Amino acid sequence: MAAKHHNPSVGEAVRPLILSWYRRARRHQFAYGSAADGFAHLRRALGVSVAVITTAVGGTVFAMLGGAQSRPLEITLGLVSFAGAILSSLLTFLGLDERASQHEASSRDFGEVRRLLAEIGVLAITDERAALDRIAEVRVLNDHASANAPNLPSSLARRFRTWGKDYWPPEFSSWPEYPRASPDSR
Repeated sequence: MAAKHHNPSVGEAVRPLILSWYRRARRHQFAYGSAADGFAHLRRALGVSVAVITTAVGGTVFAMLGGAQSRPLEITLGLVSFAGAILSSLLTFLGLDERASQHEASSRDFGEVRRLLAEIGVLAITDERAALDRIAEVRVLNDHASANAPNLPSSLARRFRTWGKDYWPPEFSSWPEYPRASPDSR
């Protein structure tokens, strides 16, 4: 007697693709969100430093106007003022506000892709044809998100390279292949 050959349904055939894309979109969403947070933090740190330095220099110069001049104090003020100017220039040159905004936008774009894939993952069980029809929509959104995404800092790219590679979204819990905890594994 010949063994029966299992022909996978459309849903079965497309689910590995949906899961792979979901994991990738989720990884990118979190990586770009982390980068946006890092750039915003660096912007605040440099901004506060510039504000403190320029306030200190300005206050000291104002206090010195009517008093005795001290050469070492003048040199120190000049160096601190120079450091403030360098930090202020770095703040402008690095474009941290813009970089934080770009990475935040990319995080949102990949979040949109992830949410659509979650919807499609549910449809892959209940309405296979609808799931397939929406794959093209995901491809367009994902291509747009990827094309507009700035480069991640290399340290974040390395950190997120394999992050969440075994993650199973709860939206896919109706899939037969969804990992289930056995009663003995409690």
